[in-house]
Amino acid sequence: MKGNYIIFVIIIGIMGFSIVLLGKNTIAVNPKPEIETLANLAESMNGTISSWSLHTREPIQSEKIGQTVRKLQAEFSHWAWSKNTNSNESSYSAVSTKGNIRQTIQIVSNENEQSYVLYTVEGSDLKKENLSFIHGGFEENYSKIFSHHPLVFSCIKGKFNGKLKEVLSNQVSSMMTALNAKETEALKEDNLYSISAYSKQFSQSLPLKEKRMNLQIGLREEQLDANTSFVIGTPIITVEY
Repeated sequence: MKGNYIIFVIIIGIMGFSIVLLGKNTIAVNPKPEIETLANLAESMNGTISSWSLHTREPIQSEKIGQTVRKLQAEFSHWAWSKNTNSNESSYSAVSTKGNIRQTIQIVSNENEQSYVLYTVEGSDLKKENLSFIHGGFEENYSKIFSHHPLVFSCIKGKFNGKLKEVLSNQVSSMMTALNAKETEALKEDNLYSISAYSKQFSQSLPLKEKRMNLQIGLREEQLDANTSFVIGTPIITVEY
């Protein structure tokens, strides 16, 4: 059951990462970072956040790999750089850890001549200091790394008190109402539940068949206590649960 659910998330994730949309062509409805909107909603409904992440990916031309690596190594010279090469792909990675925030840059080229730059930020809470980084440091690094304003995939993970059925009828229902979100797809398996939806309050979205989506909520009922784990992402979930 869990394996099937992870496959669903990965398939949707691959679909999303294969599409490049320019931020210049979207209208920012909400001036706050979207991960902050998700966190505020979850916490207002007595959710406890255990981790969060931001993922951004942009394709680059294979012949520009060397130029891109040199540029980013100069721009982020104080980060820890490494190179990894195997039979399928070659990659350069840079890591910076400060407090509970870990940032990673990857420049990847594979045997299919698909090259891209990936910027990932992960943290364990969204208190004032980390929110200040998202408003400042993340946006500054994003503008240095990328050329074409790729999508930012935002995810939070945590727990709600209560069993799955209770959380669906209370927290999730209230969250969908607060975001004026319309469900586009749902998947249910025993103690697992996933909702895909669309809300005009988020500036980014992805096509889903004949509709658009920009919100996913994944729930998993804990077996040992009366809690339900959640993962909430926009425009999609990009982590396993």
